[in-house]
Amino acid sequence: NILDCIISINLAPNSIKAKQIINAMALFDKLKARIQMGYELKLITDKKYGFIIQNNAQILKMLAGWSKWARRQQE
Repeated sequence: NILDCIISINLAPNSIKAKQIINAMALFDKLKARIQMGYELKLITDKKYGFIIQNNAQILKMLAGWSKWARRQQE
């Protein structure tokens, strides 16, 4: 799961964080697809979906920033 992946990244040496962050982003993309399917199947209300999408954007922004930082650490 994504939370376990993020915990593992925090504990990993800086030299391998960039690759692991990319994996976390891929897991997050899968989660986004599942959320989208849940919304399309009317399992998630419009209000809840809006809330989730807003938070997803924030999480992706954080992951992207973390990835950028990790890549700089490898240089």
